[in-house]
Amino acid sequence: MALRNFHPRLAGLALAGFALATPSCILASAAGLAVVTTQEFVDHATTIIMEHPTQRVWESTVDVFHDQTSGRVTLDEANRTVQINSRGTEFTAMVETLDVNRCKLIVGARRYAVYQRELAEKMAVRIKHRIELVTE
Repeated sequence: MALRNFHPRLAGLALAGFALATPSCILASAAGLAVVTTQEFVDHATTIIMEHPTQRVWESTVDVFHDQTSGRVTLDEANRTVQINSRGTEFTAMVETLDVNRCKLIVGARRYAVYQRELAEKMAVRIKHRIELVTE
């Protein structure tokens, strides 16, 4: 099988199978199958406090991310984190509940392993506009 035909999910399954045989790799393989956010991500990301229910912000964020790529969208529903690659830039967004109708939207962007705050801000504005359209 040619490497270009190798599907990422198969790679994850192969890694997970190997991890079962090698205990030290279990955490590494689990981290590879989910969206991972770090303190570095939060430090370089754009944060907006939204006066809307968390679920509405989360759904709008996922919708905008789907609109921005024809490729794979990685979702972590439990942690409300989504990730895409669009035009060579990796975008990650996270929605955290603060109160009943208040949440925090965190959006980060990296191109060539360098954080791009301007691109993150543009994506956050798109999400904010989508939420405003939904609530009107």
